[in-house]
Order: sequence, then structure tokens, then C-alpha cells
Amino acid sequence: MAEKRYLLTPGPTPVPPEVLAALAEPVVHHRARDYREVYERCLARLAEVYRTQHDVLMFTTSGTGAFESAVANLTSPGDRQLVLSAGNFGERWAGMAKAFGADLVHVKLGWGETPEPEDLRSALADAGGARVVYLTHSETSTGVVCDVQALAAVAREAGSLVVVDAVSSLGSTSPRYTLDWERTRKAQAKLDAPFTPAVSIVRALDVALGLLLDEGLEGAFDRHARLGRACREGAKAMGLELFSPDEERSAVVTAIRAPDGVDATDVVATLRDRFGITIANGQGELKGKIFRIGHIGWFDVFDITTALAAVELALVDAGAEIERGVAVTRALDAWAEHSRV
Repeated sequence: MAEKRYLLTPGPTPVPPEVLAALAEPVVHHRARDYREVYERCLARLAEVYRTQHDVLMFTTSGTGAFESAVANLTSPGDRQLVLSAGNFGERWAGMAKAFGADLVHVKLGWGETPEPEDLRSALADAGGARVVYLTHSETSTGVVCDVQALAAVAREAGSLVVVDAVSSLGSTSPRYTLDWERTRKAQAKLDAPFTPAVSIVRALDVALGLLLDEGLEGAFDRHARLGRACREGAKAMGLELFSPDEERSAVVTAIRAPDGVDATDVVATLRDRFGITIANGQGELKGKIFRIGHIGWFDVFDITTALAAVELALVDAGAEIERGVAVTRALDAWAEHSRV
């Protein structure tokens, strides 16, 4: 019998079967009428999900590719740009800005710290301002979620453009081609694409957006907040120390410190090899020190309790003193307590 697999990382995440089915449908031409109908609906749904009336530009690439489009379109060599980082993905912004020739000011906080408005205000004052400020809303390498609205307000006060996960348009003299925002915007206005897109991915995205909107954005936000709470409570019930903040904003991933004498790398490997469960190790300087359980996407509370039960077994095998069953019980209680409110 094939082994059942569980994916509980902050990315990639499990995909609903309806979305997988759309990926498996025959490929259509990207300028055919039936694809244009999907394309139009998908762009409208993206705007609804992002809660914006501005243009949404679609690139069938990874999130990192979309971030690179931001740097490519907003950077001219020598531009003063500022990155406020507190983890691996914040540092990725810095690497990109430097690669595109920016005059980079990199404010590097400790991994796991939460960037505060005063950190950015003082950095901008020391730098004499910056044309662009790059922020990371949810730093999945640590589980920290910053108050991006407060940080953006500070950047705007200094006259800087703010780049987070979704960005606004600003011209530059830096070269770009396939990731050019203006070329993409003009094509999308005619329900066209400047280059051949991955049509199957767009059709699958349309299905995924439909599922999300059917659930309702507020319902999806609430579900993820409850999943995060259940995961954190389960971890604490085992006597484990959270690395990510114990707060409602930590709805994407829960980062947990490995107990003394236990290597998180071994925990991750045990869950994968023994139980078919994939969670995430720490990154960079945190590798082997923390492990991360993702809960954003197609998850329910039983996915979380499955991961927690396996963590219990792995830690017990590694010599940690943990009472069996406490994590699952507390996680289910935390989920039920909120559902009765």
C-alpha cells in the first residue's frame, strides 16, 4: 500500500483536489476565447481577494519571481533603497536589491525579532531617506508577522514607496523584459498576455480563488487564526517553547524551539521517514534549533493534531520528557473553545 503523505510546511502547501483536477485538464491556447474568459474572471477574483481597485499584475512564476519583478521595475542603479529584515526572506529582498545595483541600506534585526515602526523611522533618518522600502509582512522563516500598516505609514511619511507582497507601479531605468509591469498591464487590459503564460496554472488559480471566495475571506482568516491557536496551544502543552509570537497574527506558521539536547533536523527527518509528515526545519542560523509547522492553505484542525501527535512521538524517541496525548487534547480544546464563542 502506498504511504500516505502529509505536507505541513509554510510553502508549498496542500492543494484541494478541485485545483489539482484543473491542472490535469487539456491545455488550451492562451489566446482562445475560453481561456480569455477564465483569465478575466481570475483577474477580477484576484482584485477581490487583495481588496484593491488598482491593477493586479499576474506572473505565472513563484512568489520569488514576483518579488524580483518589483525590484526590477523599481530599481535604477544607484537608487537609495532600504530593506528592514528579521529573517531569511527579508534578507532575500536585500540580495535582490543589491543584485539590481541599488544603493542598499540593510537594517538587519535579529532573526525572530518583530520589526517596529521606530526601527524603520530611525533607519530612514540615518540613511537620509530612501526611494523604496522593502518589508516582509509574514516572515515564515521565523513565524513573525509585523504590523505592516504601521511600518508603511512611517515609510510614507519619509516619502518612500513601500514594497511588501503586493506592490504599486513606479517607473525606473533598470532593464527588464518578461517581468516588465507596464508591458504586462497593457496586455492584461486587453485580456491578453505579453508572453505565453502557464495556462493550466491560471485555470487552477481560478478554481482556487473560487473556493476561497465561496468560503468567504473573513471565514478563511478566522479559520487560519484558529488553526494557529490550536497549534501553539498544543506545542505549549508539551512544554515546548514557541519561537514565533504567541499571538493571533501568527496564523501562517508556528515556529517551535527544539528541547535542549534535541536537534530539530532529527525531528523533521523522523516525521518524514517514520510518519510521512513533512514539516519545516529552521533556516540559516536557526537550522537545527527550531522546527516549523505550517497551517495556511487547505488545512483543518485534524491536520494540525496529526502533526502534533507525530511531534510528540518523535520527541519522546529523542529522549524528551513529554506526556503522551497532551498536545492533541489541548489543541482540540483550543479549537472548540473558540468555535463556541
